[in-house]
Amino acid sequence: MITGRPLSVEYYDDTRFREWIVQTSNRIKPDIVFAYSSTMGQYLDAANSHAKTVVDYVDVDSEKWRAYADAKSWPISAIYRREWHRLGEFERKLALTTSHCVFVSRAEADLFSSLLDIPVSNMSYINNGVDLNYFKRSCERPNPYSPGKQICVFTGAMDYWANVDAVTWFTNHVFPTLRRRVSSLEFWIVGSRPPAAVSRLARFEGVHVTGAVSDIRPYLQHASIAVAPMRIARGVQNKVLEALAMGCVVVGTHAAFEGLSMPDEYASMMADDAIDYQETCIAALSKSSRHDYVSIGCEFVKTAHDWDINMRKLIDLLNAPH
Repeated sequence: MITGRPLSVEYYDDTRFREWIVQTSNRIKPDIVFAYSSTMGQYLDAANSHAKTVVDYVDVDSEKWRAYADAKSWPISAIYRREWHRLGEFERKLALTTSHCVFVSRAEADLFSSLLDIPVSNMSYINNGVDLNYFKRSCERPNPYSPGKQICVFTGAMDYWANVDAVTWFTNHVFPTLRRRVSSLEFWIVGSRPPAAVSRLARFEGVHVTGAVSDIRPYLQHASIAVAPMRIARGVQNKVLEALAMGCVVVGTHAAFEGLSMPDEYASMMADDAIDYQETCIAALSKSSRHDYVSIGCEFVKTAHDWDINMRKLIDLLNAPH
């Protein structure tokens, strides 16, 4: 707070790392320096000044702090609001001094350009991807759920506040009504490091909290639907892409799908308030409609989010003339 720098940047500042970059850059004189996330952009000035510099922002990180500030009460909201402004200033200055900026989606690139008023000539986006050879269905994958149950599943790192907020809201405001309407329905929260606030949700009838699992694929493959009730989200939600690739119907908020250019037909699987979300889940649980949405989701991921295809775009960008 005293330095006036963004807390995110200060947190990742490391003298030994900076010295290593200087020494390595002096020794090998790199042609290209690639920074992953804006907070790593602080180290570009320690590298070869003649190198082409590329920063993969992934998403507009400063906007995440604005959303956090809006969702929290004072004094935490004031700290988050400060981070929104300071990190936004840092992101803009970094973009003006680097050779090229990359974002995870067109939506994030457009948002950054509109919010921070920077030229678009040095900006592009490369869609996030899924390893389609890994995230695919297999008849050899055992079912982790009890027979005769219908399952809605949420996957993600559970020490991330946006995920905590999502499952808490769903458990309190959506799932009880769903459970009354579909008595065999269970809600499984699958992800590492669940805090006490998440572990306590298992006290609700039909709610299970697994903690870390060795493989999330069985939980996706054998679920009836996947839910992504994100109320705070930035960029692309990998949990959505992975579920779609595994043949799940994903019911999510508009925020969860914000970074994805989903086909228009999938809009009916998006809902924001509790009542609409309940009705959308009921529709998704219907076997008559599920097949269509599975096909749409799988084809979408295969076409727009195959890592093998999208990584070639990054290689082309790195090899482009400086």
